[in-house]
Amino acid sequence: MELVNDVLDMNKLESGQIKLEEKPFSISEILKEVETVVGMAATEHGITLTVKKGEINHENLLGSSLHVRQILQNITSNAVKYNKPNGKVILECRELPPKNEKVVCLAETENTVIFCVKDTGIGISKENQERIFERFYRVDKGRSRETGGTGLGLAIVKKLVEQMEGTIHFVSEPGKGTRFTLVIPFLPDDSIEMQTEQTQ
Repeated sequence: MELVNDVLDMNKLESGQIKLEEKPFSISEILKEVETVVGMAATEHGITLTVKKGEINHENLLGSSLHVRQILQNITSNAVKYNKPNGKVILECRELPPKNEKVVCLAETENTVIFCVKDTGIGISKENQERIFERFYRVDKGRSRETGGTGLGLAIVKKLVEQMEGTIHFVSEPGKGTRFTLVIPFLPDDSIEMQTEQTQ
């Protein structure tokens, strides 16, 4: 079922059938959900998962929470799967300050959020780094039975991030770990902020 769902998602993304929602969501809730789901797998593997929320000026944003969660769960789950015994995974999130302070108060100003996933895992060799986002490509084929997965996860993540007009890149050193960095723009949920101001 996982393979079928991933193949369907990939086909929909490539044919433009997936339309991302622009609905209100909370960054804190997304992080808690990812921590809960991935945290169970981390505990089973003896991995320490830490979630850190840095400076966030706009807690409530507009976007597709389903796909934001899918992106973070995929990368964080991989960091757990391809880790070492007693390893660590850190998921960090913070908001970038606007480049132009004069337009901070405009309703249509996008808020750029950085998500970073760091691990102390097996790392990715240079030859594998060039193919990491390819469909059905597995970094460590020898561990495929142990780790599971379809080999489509990162390909889907990259497509989703690009559809959100964001960027994704990583740095990795074999034997020492990997760090993925995602930069995604969101519009603020002004309706929530206006309600908060009215109640103060």
